[in-house]
Amino acid sequence: FTQVYGLAHLMGFGDYRKQIEEGLRAINELVRDKANGGYFSAIGADGQPVTTEKLCYDHAFILLAAVAAKACGITPADQTFEYINSILDKYFWDDEYKMMNNHYDNSFSSLDPYRGINANMHTVEAYLAAYDVTGNKKYFDRAYAISKRAIDDLARTNPKGKWFLPEHFDSQWVSDLDFNIDQPADPFLPYGVTIGHLLEWSRLLLHLHHGLSGTEYEWMIEGAHGLYEVAKKYGW
Repeated sequence: FTQVYGLAHLMGFGDYRKQIEEGLRAINELVRDKANGGYFSAIGADGQPVTTEKLCYDHAFILLAAVAAKACGITPADQTFEYINSILDKYFWDDEYKMMNNHYDNSFSSLDPYRGINANMHTVEAYLAAYDVTGNKKYFDRAYAISKRAIDDLARTNPKGKWFLPEHFDSQWVSDLDFNIDQPADPFLPYGVTIGHLLEWSRLLLHLHHGLSGTEYEWMIEGAHGLYEVAKKYGW
C-alpha cells in the first residue's frame, strides 16, 4: 500500500504524503522487530507478530516501500531505506551465489537451507526501483546477477521445459523439481512452475534491459519473450 500511494503521488493522481507517512510509521513502529532486527511478516490485532520467521520476501517489499517514499521526498524514508539495506546486506544477500537467502528464524541465528525464486524475483523488483531512485549501481548489479542466474541459467535449462522457471532449490541452488509434489496447491510454496511469475519476470527483464545495448544483453530480450510466450500459452 505504501508503494502504491507513492506511485500515485508521483504520477500526480493526488497528494498522498499523509498515507505514505502512515505506511512508514506502521512499518517502523508496528512491523519492525526492535529486539532482534528486521521485520515481521504481519502483526495481529493484539499487536503481536503472526509469525516470527524473517523472510526475504517481506524485506524486499519493505525496501520497495522505502524507495517509493524516498522518491516522494518523505524524510523518514531515508532512515528506513538505510536500515532495510543493512538487513538485506547482512542476512539475505549471498555473495557466493549472487542470490538471496530465503528465510531465518526470529533471531537471525539459523538460516533455513531452502532457497526460493519468488523472494529473488521481488528483490529484483525492489533493487531496480532502488537503482532508479538513487543511481547506486550496487542495486542494478545485484538485480542483474539474480536475473542472469534465474533466467539465463535456471529457466533456460529446465529439463521439464525451456523457460519453465523452477521455484524451489536447495542451499546450493540445485533445483528440487518435485518440491511439494504431494501438496501442489500450497499457498506459499506450490509445486512446479508458477505461471504468473513468468509474466512478472518478463516485465522485470524489460525494465532491466532499458537503456542497454549490445549482444551481451540479448539474453534479457530472449528471456522476456520466452517467458511471456509460456505464460500466454498457459492462460495469462
